[in-house]
Amino acid sequence: MNPGIDAMDWVWLPRVFKGTKFIFIKRNQKDTYASYYHADKDSVRGVVTERVYSPMAAWIWGSFFDFWKHNQARAMIINYDKMIDNPLEEISRIWPFLGVTAPPDEVITSMIKTPENTAGKELAYRKMEFGKKAKDEPEEEIRRIEQEAHE
Repeated sequence: MNPGIDAMDWVWLPRVFKGTKFIFIKRNQKDTYASYYHADKDSVRGVVTERVYSPMAAWIWGSFFDFWKHNQARAMIINYDKMIDNPLEEISRIWPFLGVTAPPDEVITSMIKTPENTAGKELAYRKMEFGKKAKDEPEEEIRRIEQEAHE
């Protein structure tokens, strides 16, 4: 776990960042699993039992749901797959949530299509194909990854 916001208990976020709104980007569970597997496949040795992950999952998700229950007006969830498939529509949902006036669609579209950010520097992309999702993987590849994880 990173020693940043990841390490903070979710319920403390509204107290630490008063008046702040939060945008969470959620990803398809299979994509997350496949990404984690490929990123960490060489570092995990032996069998990891459910007992190892259960306390951590309860800590992360338990406190997240407490946070969500009390802060829905300050939090928005964006779906990663929808952001890839239709970025203009998903980005357009964010403006009203933040309470700012949206720029014209042409401006947003031009920003999406250009390989440069606002500082004029070229963006560094991961080696993985941008926008590739687990649903794009052959079913047998997903089954192989899942089987390796359970061995």
